[in-house]
Amino acid sequence: MTIQKSSTADKVFEELHGWIVSGRFKPGDVLPSQDALAKQLGVSRNTLREAIFRLSALGLLQAKQGVGTQVQPSSPSNYIGSLSDHFLLDSVTIGEFMEARLFAERTILKLAVERATKEQITSLEQIIEQQKTDLECDDGLNFNKHDLDFHMKLGEACGNSVLLKFLQTIWDLLHQFMSKSFLVPGQIQMAFDRHSAIVVAIKKRDLNAALFELESHIQEASKLTNEYLSLDLVQGRAKQKGL
Repeated sequence: MTIQKSSTADKVFEELHGWIVSGRFKPGDVLPSQDALAKQLGVSRNTLREAIFRLSALGLLQAKQGVGTQVQPSSPSNYIGSLSDHFLLDSVTIGEFMEARLFAERTILKLAVERATKEQITSLEQIIEQQKTDLECDDGLNFNKHDLDFHMKLGEACGNSVLLKFLQTIWDLLHQFMSKSFLVPGQIQMAFDRHSAIVVAIKKRDLNAALFELESHIQEASKLTNEYLSLDLVQGRAKQKGL
């Protein structure tokens, strides 16, 4: 099949992606040479290379020395794991990430309330104890680490590996900003109180209480993160002006 001349690398990408998804090219298959494939599609090698690069970024293709470009087994994580790169290249705001985080964690919490095992609840309680120690020592650095542990453990408790991977992707991008919010006075105590209440609600299988605490927690974290970033921006401008 020859692609029309007006097509771009997007069209080549869609065509090759369709061949892989449909099974025309199966996992383990090696693509024809770039010269042969470009000729078959009626496009330049540069256009073909761009499409192959994008498919490789999604984990669908892999170039192997002495073998060629090989089709990889498809997996949801191939797509989800590539989100970080796309987000970093696009103009995505912190607010949009926080909305996505709220959507993901609400779904995760609903499942965790239903599915969390006694062992997983115990693990969450242990993290709460670690955070209690961090709070007493005013140790924001360790509290930040245990904050991430807490939310990842919630993700594990939902029993859905795709949702967990999605949550990890969002947190990888958000955490550098979220960690700064713990510099705001009172934030550690606020987060600790919400985490503790969430675990109590999960233990009681009380979905409404768990969701209330989670939503309040994320809204508070979002507000404080925005306040910190705004303050950081003002201070940065003041330094530039020599104030």
